[in-house]
Amino acid sequence: MTKETLNKNQDTLIVPNIEMKDRVCALIDAGIQLTPFIGGTLSTLVKQFFELPYDKKTNTWRSDVTSLINEIKLGLEGIDSSSENRLSNEALQLLQVLIVDCPNGLGEERYSIGNLYERLPNFQEERVRETAYELVSFGLLKDCSSLTTWKFRLSKLSYKEFDSIFTPWNTAYDVKNLARELLSSNSLESSDICSQLGWQKRRFNPAMQIIIDEMPDNCLRDMNQWEYSIFALNECAQTRAILQIIQN
Repeated sequence: MTKETLNKNQDTLIVPNIEMKDRVCALIDAGIQLTPFIGGTLSTLVKQFFELPYDKKTNTWRSDVTSLINEIKLGLEGIDSSSENRLSNEALQLLQVLIVDCPNGLGEERYSIGNLYERLPNFQEERVRETAYELVSFGLLKDCSSLTTWKFRLSKLSYKEFDSIFTPWNTAYDVKNLARELLSSNSLESSDICSQLGWQKRRFNPAMQIIIDEMPDNCLRDMNQWEYSIFALNECAQTRAILQIIQN
């Protein structure tokens, strides 16, 4: 993008063709109708990026407009996919209780409806059940129910999306710091890395699980652990290459 088409100090796109601008705005308006709750956010973006048109050839800036629209689209998809914005207050309250209650970040604890009701005594039992299944529908709880009893446990996604809201740490940042520690450490065993970072298992395991999910099986050692997501990573070129990508 040239200086003539983008004022970098103001982050403002200069749209030179009013017809094209109108088409873009029409597309964005359509997006607002599909996702009305983010309309205000999108309107702000439109005002930020579009100014009065200038008489320049479309070919010189079409690709820049396309890139900008793609960036906006990705940003809005991130907003729209945020579970926090769409969960009921009851679901957020239940999720907070379970995340704070979790001892090790492994999502192993299974909760019956009775267990959940004990943690939310102000709820009706039927409402507790409905709220649990609301969280299941968002992928934040796993349904472990049998024919005779309801059972639920936290999913990996719940830690990834909500630890930064309900705990003092941010798992997304922790993943990068954990990758850096793994790259610089003489040991790739979870217990050693956790100790070196000075983290509790509750903080360490969700971040480690995200790294594990990026690794092929040949980079992993002994997944059957009671206290950690994994015993260790294998020391190999592929492991280091993936960690290098994660830390950046």
